[in-house]
Amino acid sequence: MIIHQYILKKHLFPFLFSVITLIAVFLLQFLMKFADRLIGKGLSAIVILKLITYNLAWMVVLVVPMSVLIATIMAFGSLAQNNEVAAMKSAGVSLYRMIAAPLLASVVIAYGLTLFNNHVYPNANHAARIMLQDVSRKKPMLSLMPGVLSQ
Repeated sequence: MIIHQYILKKHLFPFLFSVITLIAVFLLQFLMKFADRLIGKGLSAIVILKLITYNLAWMVVLVVPMSVLIATIMAFGSLAQNNEVAAMKSAGVSLYRMIAAPLLASVVIAYGLTLFNNHVYPNANHAARIMLQDVSRKKPMLSLMPGVLSQ
């Protein structure tokens, strides 16, 4: 039982770090892609934050599986580098017992992500598309072009 907790603790920090990093990368990509549609339209900060929040759904769908992969590689790589895997195997702990807790955690994450994909993601995607269409209709003539001053 202590081994399972130890291995899961080794997964926690890389998982959280990769989630935050990948969300930041996808968020910057989203902002760069849609900046021309949002700037200069007189939108309130609340509307922009709602649009970002709705678009976080597709980011979570992509980020969580990548973060699980990164956390698993980093955790077991760290355990192997410090010869902890060899120490556990010499103490009689099989490889299957070492991966039992991360496997169970991945099943729980997969179930949660399946529920998220079935219930939250479609509604958020639909709301984001509707909100982006409303924002595009606010000042349709405004478009940012290089070398042209818009007022």
